[in-house]
Amino acid sequence: MSQIQSTISLAGTFAQNLLVARTAADLTQQALATASGVSRATIAQLESGVGDPKLSTIQQLAEALGVSPILLLLRKSELNALASLTTRSIESPALNSPAVSTMRHLVSAGFLRGRLEATHIGISLSRKAGFPEAPGPHAVGAAVGSFHLPGRGTLAAAHFAELFATPTEEIL
Repeated sequence: MSQIQSTISLAGTFAQNLLVARTAADLTQQALATASGVSRATIAQLESGVGDPKLSTIQQLAEALGVSPILLLLRKSELNALASLTTRSIESPALNSPAVSTMRHLVSAGFLRGRLEATHIGISLSRKAGFPEAPGPHAVGAAVGSFHLPGRGTLAAAHFAELFATPTEEIL
């Protein structure tokens, strides 16, 4: 893979993850802009994949969402690795539920709307696996994980987000 393809892929992943995280946190672009100090126009550009954010911008957005900046950059390959290290996600009976099959179907169809629906199912699945009620960092993690790797990725990202939550004022 060329460096250009890799950059586009990472920018696209960030755009998707930012949109999913903001939606899971039940924030509008304006509410996230106010909480992060990043303009709403910049957030719109980043979510569309047009913008190329500075590290400080990624940090500001992550802090406003109460998550680690790394969560906003996770791809399917990293989620697979996290899932293999996270026994909590592997052993959960919630992974055997019909909801996981539904999520996988929605994600495999490739439509943004279906993938976003899978993120909402993933947040519910994380509650069944023992995570607290949404909102919170674990819900944002579950949503990001569900977007890329429904099931194991859902719970691994929820666990990761919970472990590395940014201690901030309660924004969500």
